[in-house]
Amino acid sequence: MGRVADEGVSVMLSDSYIGWGLALPICLFLVYGFTSIRTMETLGYPQKNVFFTWLTGAIPGGLLFTFWCSFNIPLMPVYMIAFFCHMLHWHYTRNTWEEKLFAINLLHIITMSIHMTLIGLCALALKVPMGDVIGRPSWRIITISVAVSARVLTDLLLPHRGLPLEVIRTQTGAAEKEPFMAFLWFCSIFMCLDSLLCQTSIKWTMLPVLLIICMVFKQFFILRCLVHLYSVMRAHHFEDQHKALEAELEQQNQQAAALQSKRDVDALTGIYSRRYFMEQMEGFLSQGGGQGGALVYIDLDRLKQINDTLGHTMGDQYLIVFAHTFGAYLGAEDVFARLGGDEFAVLLPDCCENDARIRLEEIRFRLARKECCGNTISFSFGVAGITGTQNNAAELIRCADLDMYRDKEQRR
Repeated sequence: MGRVADEGVSVMLSDSYIGWGLALPICLFLVYGFTSIRTMETLGYPQKNVFFTWLTGAIPGGLLFTFWCSFNIPLMPVYMIAFFCHMLHWHYTRNTWEEKLFAINLLHIITMSIHMTLIGLCALALKVPMGDVIGRPSWRIITISVAVSARVLTDLLLPHRGLPLEVIRTQTGAAEKEPFMAFLWFCSIFMCLDSLLCQTSIKWTMLPVLLIICMVFKQFFILRCLVHLYSVMRAHHFEDQHKALEAELEQQNQQAAALQSKRDVDALTGIYSRRYFMEQMEGFLSQGGGQGGALVYIDLDRLKQINDTLGHTMGDQYLIVFAHTFGAYLGAEDVFARLGGDEFAVLLPDCCENDARIRLEEIRFRLARKECCGNTISFSFGVAGITGTQNNAAELIRCADLDMYRDKEQRR
């Protein structure tokens, strides 16, 4: 003991150790404090306080495993305390504890798995029991240093690995992860129990092999569950996205229909607009006029007089009453539209010119018995017959307009 103290390098009592070798895990934990912050941000865990996040990531875990490297205390309590060190480290993120515990469990299991796998590999390489491996301070330092280095390397590589990053990130807030969360708790507990194997001095070569296989299988099943949950969540995401797109498309269709309705309907009277009427005329003529038809041009009487004496509000009321009353005498196939002002037009498919005149005379006779704004409803009209040879809507309207003026002159 006096010779070791004179060398000033270390003090080693049986399986206890205090020396410069402990600087390696301490330095690695200080680095891990920085890299873990980057992993938190990448996984979507923003920090409340970056300094305290680094401090709680580097100091508690560093002290715990440095103490373990110095004194060979059982691994089970070390792993249990390490879990609470992880909780302290993740305390300064803004997420819910449900989301935090998912990440804490997952990362803690990875750390324990790497550490115990290294202990098993060292036991196989040295051909000694696993209890003898961690009974040596040098191997305790090596195994924990390699495990922390692997965590640091994972933290550095994870932001550059799209699929693994997306798989882990999507699980943190997923409702589907509840059964998987229970499985992670199960793995954490059983890994702590597995750590008891690392303390044994049984000289059975297959024991470290069984431990390594157990660790590999646990990691494999965790990975498979993560990938499966990710695929389920992606399917749900695409389904929700599809429903959202359908709802958006339906809304756009409704908006388009509303705009089309505004374009096709006269805002005041609620009957068709001039634009719609012209489109219907062009379509009717492009099909050869069907079995023939008639275009009726209407000029409403007394509108100017009502506007001048009673006001435009009463004039608008006169237009509305005329449109609704006149439209009630038309058929479902007839197209009735307001061209503008007091001018209206009607497309009567499958109706010859003479029949159209008879129908309009009958409607005019019926409307003459109704009053609105202190006046009877009256109008002048002109008719233009449609044959299969005509293909110009504007020309037909002009002819019906001229005929309407003749009707107006005859009625004066």
